Amino acid sequence: MSGDRGGQSVRRPRVISRPTVTRGPLRELKDLLYRLYLEAGPPTLDEITQWISEDESLPGAPERDTVRRCLGTTELPASQHDVTSIATVLARRAGWDASDVVAKAREHWMAARMLLPLGRRIAELRDPFALHVHRVIEEPGAPPGPPAYLARAHDLTLADILGATGSSAVLIVLVGSSSTGKTRAAFEAVHRFLPEWRLHHPISPTKPEALWHAVGDPTLAPRTVLWLDELSEYLSPQGGERAAAALAEALHTSQHLVAIATIWPEDWERLTIDPSPGSPAPHPQARALLKGSAQRVDISVDFALEEVRALAELDPRVRQALEATGSTGKVTQYLAAGYALLERQKALQASHPGAWAILTAAVDARRLGGPASLPEKFLEVASPRYLDPQDWGSLPDNWFPASSEVLTHMVRGAARPLARIRPYPDEEPSPPSFLLADYLADHGRQERRFTSPPNSFWLAVDELNDVAALRRMGGSALASGRRKHAARILRNAAHKDDPWAIAIWAKWLWELGETVRAEKLFQKAANLGNSSALNRWGESLWESGDHERAGELYERATAAGSDRSIRDWAESASKEGNFKLADALFQRAHDNGDPWALWWWAASCIKRGDLARAADLAELSATSAGQAPSVWWVRTLWDAGRRQRAEELLTQAIDDGRPEALWRWAEQLWGSSEHERAVELFEKSVAAGDKHALRRWASACWRAGDRPQAEVLLNRAVEAGDNIALWWWAQNLWDAGEHESSELLYLKAANAGHWPDVARQWSAALRKCGQEQRAAALMSYGLTADGDLAEAWNLHDFAP
Repeated sequence: MSGDRGGQSVRRPRVISRPTVTRGPLRELKDLLYRLYLEAGPPTLDEITQWISEDESLPGAPERDTVRRCLGTTELPASQHDVTSIATVLARRAGWDASDVVAKAREHWMAARMLLPLGRRIAELRDPFALHVHRVIEEPGAPPGPPAYLARAHDLTLADILGATGSSAVLIVLVGSSSTGKTRAAFEAVHRFLPEWRLHHPISPTKPEALWHAVGDPTLAPRTVLWLDELSEYLSPQGGERAAAALAEALHTSQHLVAIATIWPEDWERLTIDPSPGSPAPHPQARALLKGSAQRVDISVDFALEEVRALAELDPRVRQALEATGSTGKVTQYLAAGYALLERQKALQASHPGAWAILTAAVDARRLGGPASLPEKFLEVASPRYLDPQDWGSLPDNWFPASSEVLTHMVRGAARPLARIRPYPDEEPSPPSFLLADYLADHGRQERRFTSPPNSFWLAVDELNDVAALRRMGGSALASGRRKHAARILRNAAHKDDPWAIAIWAKWLWELGETVRAEKLFQKAANLGNSSALNRWGESLWESGDHERAGELYERATAAGSDRSIRDWAESASKEGNFKLADALFQRAHDNGDPWALWWWAASCIKRGDLARAADLAELSATSAGQAPSVWWVRTLWDAGRRQRAEELLTQAIDDGRPEALWRWAEQLWGSSEHERAVELFEKSVAAGDKHALRRWASACWRAGDRPQAEVLLNRAVEAGDNIALWWWAQNLWDAGEHESSELLYLKAANAGHWPDVARQWSAALRKCGQEQRAAALMSYGLTADGDLAEAWNLHDFAP
């Protein structure tokens, strides 16, 4: 067949790829040149350079590689004459008006040239403290600046990522607790691998707004690093979702862009947490960005011991850190004055009780959703009830300015417990505020997680104008059972048009029988963008018996883009016992692509006793909804006699690195002839870091009558941060007749933010003992700030 070719084939040169440039005059220039290039043939680079060389009237004479860069890269051409020459010859070949094309090309080039690119050259940024690297403790005889940098395991990961960046865009997120060296690691990495790039740190007027503007700014040049220290401050406040979506788009469409960020582990978990079945993620755009685009780098706390010892010989600060910590794991925290801050905080309780109260109120505010910058007035109102009457009475009249001044003093030259924030004279005036030291905020999250703030704290929330902070702190009050405070705070948020708070109030008013007023609020919340308000409205109508209007609301929610309204409708029908309608709606939701429809359908079948059908749906759910929900159905499949299928799902989940599959398998084997294997699986799940494994193991031990072992495991679970263990433990103590100990644990669990579950179980326990009145009061009125059962109060008094 080769004889049919009639000669050698001629390979056409590969067409230059179109460059992806951020919107602005540079993109307009590149688009113009690329359109000319395509409509001119497209010609080869040699042809273009030849055409230019043949016309001596042209102002520039670009070589072949210069032509390639002008047409196919994101760089601004260095010479306007080269651009003019290329545009002229291409316009002629394309049949365009050359004079008009040249005028436009010159205009775009000049506009792009006049725009100063964002940021500064990284090699010029030698001060790490200017980029929020923690200052280090002062010590006589220490060298200037921070200690010499010692590489750890995460630095090798950073090297691999930045070394392979090429022309792509990447988001790198360094995850670690406060003062573990996240920002320093980022600083050293960009200086080592990207010294000629530019670095831009978007912070004003707010971090989310600054990031949103930066990724769309035409002056965001290629080869730029976006410095996103404390990423949660960019993604979780008001505007964070828009910023997350914009950054995700920039990473998808840009070249030569690196975003490098730091975040605490608990903030990463909060922003990426898998929603409960069928519930929307609290931060869907942030979650999609971090789960889909980010390269996570966990900070290694361990240094090479010999390297630290060698550095300690040269730097007395490192020597002190090594001696104080007794290991290499906390060296960075010591150097950043973390230990000194905690010592100062502890000493203040005796030496300056007013300052200690202010500082403790600031810690509580940060952990319960307050703004990063805490207004002075808020702290002044919040602090008094942290003190006993004797200490409060001993303070002078000017106690607040005197006490707050104590907190702004440097600790060992490295950090202030509270840093005063005030606007510059040329900025918009705003009330003075304070910024809590990160290490104290991080430590306080764990140290005070089972403690509720006093009454003065919750009243002080009224001093805040930040609607996002009001919503978060109102939610914290609600989650801890402080219902009266939650009602007042969420009323204030609703007055500021927060759609979530408005929807909460609409539901409450409906339950009070004020349906007309509630419907107006449901509609207002929906108009403000809270589509779930339509679902809540539909649920309320269905429960009141108005099924026709409820169906209309569910359909409206579906039309508004809600992916759960049909499923919610099915759930409402199922609860009422209308299984024929429920099944039809579950099927419709599944057909519409709702990934959780099968999950809830199976759950509905279990409640109505149809285990075989539930197992069928569970198997479909395991494949249709993806891997995430599959292990939830192990018990259903097991109970339905489908052990082999259950074990297949468990094996697949274990292979995918999901430690919860280990304890779910262990639960099924517990109490059988394979008890030893069950214990081994529980141990493996704990070692793999699953935070629920200890509680589930404890539960198995408790049911088997081994209470001592169960309590050891429960204590470990609580220490590991599994707060659910508290109210589970409380329930079992109540059943054992230990009511006083049980109520202490219920209160502790409520303080940790588990009020809905706590209230339901605690009130049920009280009813078992005939304490109907106390159970009803617990559900209706909640707790006081001090943890006592609240006296009767009227929700109407707080309604917006």
